[in-house]
Amino acid sequence: MTFAYTVPGKVVLCTVDPKNIEHMLKTNFDNYVKGHVFSDPFTDLLGKGIFNVDGELWYHQRKTSSKMFTKKQFETHISKVVASNTAKVTALMEREEGTFDMFQLMNRFTLDTIGEIGFSKSVLAGIGSLEDPSSPFLSAFDRSQQILITRPCIVVVFVCCRCCGRCLLLLLLLLLLIMLLLLLLWLLLLLW
Repeated sequence: MTFAYTVPGKVVLCTVDPKNIEHMLKTNFDNYVKGHVFSDPFTDLLGKGIFNVDGELWYHQRKTSSKMFTKKQFETHISKVVASNTAKVTALMEREEGTFDMFQLMNRFTLDTIGEIGFSKSVLAGIGSLEDPSSPFLSAFDRSQQILITRPCIVVVFVCCRCCGRCLLLLLLLLLLIMLLLLLLWLLLLLW
């Protein structure tokens, strides 16, 4: 399945088709760059790491990190870590009565799994997000992601407002409308 949607100023293309993914990540990789629009807002958290760079920097880091993901490593270490953390997730799900936040649980699973594969269990002793969902590291990591995801939107609005001022007026009207809706919601809750 492949589909596109637009957000102000760009078209976003999403795909889960294996042929498209192979084309983007292997066959024609050089045509699909993140660019500064993606990487600039995330530099504070990701720096010049593999998830935030293109070109030669990416290639060098990819080559270095690929040694960590060999067949032997997968058979001896990675599969054991994934199996161990999957068992923890299964146990957590079995203990839950009713509904629970699967997205949050998968975030915790991913953080613990990638962290342990990349750094070792001893380094992650203080994180333990599967054992402790109130982990300070997990909270800080989630908060930093929220800030970084919303920051590009704010930057785009203010860059746009420098040219004519109409965008700033629209933004202020939008904020006023949101405040009025929140006030209305608050009043409804009081009367309820």
